[in-house]
Amino acid sequence: MGQRVVFIGGGHGPSVIARGLRGGRDFLLNFLTPVTDTGGSTGEIVKSHPDSTLNGCIGDLTRIVVSLCPDESFRAVFNDRFFDGHTVRNQLLMKLEKYFQSLDEAIDAFHRLCRVPPIFWAAPVSPARSELKVRLTDGTVLSGEGVIDQISKNPLWNPRSHSVKEVWLEPEIAIHPRAENAIKHAHHIVVCPGDLMTSILAVLKVKGVKEAIAKSSSRITIIVNLMTKPGETHGFGVWDFIRWIEDGLGRKADFLLCNSQAIPPEVANAYHNKEGKHPVFPPNPQDKRLEGRRLVTADLLNISNNHPVHDPDKTAQALITEIFRSTGA
Repeated sequence: MGQRVVFIGGGHGPSVIARGLRGGRDFLLNFLTPVTDTGGSTGEIVKSHPDSTLNGCIGDLTRIVVSLCPDESFRAVFNDRFFDGHTVRNQLLMKLEKYFQSLDEAIDAFHRLCRVPPIFWAAPVSPARSELKVRLTDGTVLSGEGVIDQISKNPLWNPRSHSVKEVWLEPEIAIHPRAENAIKHAHHIVVCPGDLMTSILAVLKVKGVKEAIAKSSSRITIIVNLMTKPGETHGFGVWDFIRWIEDGLGRKADFLLCNSQAIPPEVANAYHNKEGKHPVFPPNPQDKRLEGRRLVTADLLNISNNHPVHDPDKTAQALITEIFRSTGA
């Protein structure tokens, strides 16, 4: 049996990793998604079905499962959108939940329809619904992933007085038993790149996640983001990301996987001028703060539509050769 790897995160980061690893059969891959998405298609579906077992995992989860689908034509169809703006994959999961009256059964059926090999699995970190909340430096409390995601769009936003100081879920929700079991028995846990507050901490703040990690003998890898994000991580350096994530994990990471390829200046400048984002640089290999952690640097960069993103194949290759196989996990 292959080694068990758990991936934590939401947004596009986990699906990028899934695309890079879907062709392999050496590892059992488990993806745990947040359940707090309140924006876009997911938010509309959850709000319009208050009595269902659906929660805010829909968009992240279906994106990962479709990324694991081995059939390119199926992936194209599932990612297409209806006239109402909902993707086929989101609508399909909604219909499956209505039929089975169970989110777990709907997710299992969705995996089968996407022809995902049984060694790959994606699921919400909790079966319950909850709302993500943050407290800013000035004491303001913001509620909802959709609102938090747009902090910097507010014309009154000031990074000095409106930086995030605290993150929590309300109501408090418990980890899904399947997610807890996956973490406890994982050989490796990987924190995927993505928005720190809304994609990563939204998973780590679920009750029982930190406790399950504490009971696991797994090695932990943090894939460091390529760029900061105004509102959530404005002005962050690499150690700011690491500090927040390790606090959520409850322990140090064993590996830090960082991109070593410079982002072309014209791309970085255009991205900064348009969205206010800055590159995140790897730690200095001589930095004493690395104690107890192994720094792994590799070219992970891809430029897609003039945006710097993690390359699926490069990132997967670095994980496999530099971390999983080098440690027996």
